[in-house]
Amino acid sequence: MFGQTLVYGVYHLAIYLLAALTWLGLCLAFLFNAHLLAPRLAQLGRYLAPTCALLICLGLLALDIWALYGHETVEYALLSFGIALPAVLLAVLCRRVYLN
Repeated sequence: MFGQTLVYGVYHLAIYLLAALTWLGLCLAFLFNAHLLAPRLAQLGRYLAPTCALLICLGLLALDIWALYGHETVEYALLSFGIALPAVLLAVLCRRVYLN
């Protein structure tokens, strides 16, 4: 039982770390390219991505700690909102900045 718990803990921590790194990449892309995307909304772009990242990651961490949902549900939400969503937004951002 301890081995399964340890493996699950390491796997879960790796997902949280990957989500944090994905959001960090999106935040840095907004930070460095916000003036190219929308000059009037440069300040909003700089603060919107980090705020969304904190709310999503801390909300999912709270749901995970309080065990309101099963581990599979929290992992699916973390994979979709913590990794897939910022990765898609980062791809759209890079395409808009570098292909225009």
